Amino acid sequence: IDTLDQRSRFSREDLDVLASVACQAAVTLENAQLHETVLREQVFERDLALAHEVQRGFLPAESPAIPGYRFFSFYQAARQLGGDYYDYVALSGNRTAVVVADVSGKGIAASLLMAKFSAETRFCLAAEPTPSRAITRLNRVFSGSGWEDRFITLVVCVLDPKRHELTVVNAGHMPPLLCTASGTVEPVGEDCSQLPLGVAADADYPQTVIPLSSGDCISLYTDGITDAMNRQEQSYGEQRLLDLLKINNEGADRIGRAILDDVKQFVGECPQIDDMCLVCFGRESE
Repeated sequence: IDTLDQRSRFSREDLDVLASVACQAAVTLENAQLHETVLREQVFERDLALAHEVQRGFLPAESPAIPGYRFFSFYQAARQLGGDYYDYVALSGNRTAVVVADVSGKGIAASLLMAKFSAETRFCLAAEPTPSRAITRLNRVFSGSGWEDRFITLVVCVLDPKRHELTVVNAGHMPPLLCTASGTVEPVGEDCSQLPLGVAADADYPQTVIPLSSGDCISLYTDGITDAMNRQEQSYGEQRLLDLLKINNEGADRIGRAILDDVKQFVGECPQIDDMCLVCFGRESE
């Protein structure tokens, strides 16, 4: 608003009218901007919801049907997209690979890396004759992918139901916990645990083989279980998990539900701070 006519200068009344109109215009513009922001957020939320469904599609739709064995699984991301992962991969010789992994970080970046990891893991396990060679190959793939400051902890348990044997490979993950029918609980394969995937391209990943007796059960989990915090900012912890397993050792279903119930009771109303994944499987009692 301007004038070049010195005889028609603006008065104080003109300024008051301009100010009142400007305030109304400012409110209108702000409302329009807020409306556009809301629309963008709604589109983003729809995209996240779709991505969440796509990511859930990478997880198993059902547990393996293996005579004499039972399976239990649970997955819950801290946000709409998470970096935890589990899978059941059918292999030759009626074997089944049980995979649990944790991608560093959370959110969109971790979920994208998890999607790539899902495909590569299945391919390597199917292409190599042993779990050791499969995970060594998988590590080389991720070490050369250019994912700076990203790594993956992983544990693979290949079940041979004919021999009742379990072959374990661990890449920097919490060791599987073996619950025996007699009530003892012990970590499996701690001595052969190696670096997480993507840290060193030349790393080798040895395997260890353990027998599964009648009633034995294996529990695999991510750190979202043990790092769950209560209002006093105390972590659930590995020791509480071990103590719980010593008194709940009757089948994969009971063990899995007992762990989840105890974590929920410990946390109370506190928000979930990390992705949570839990897989329990074992041999039925004869």
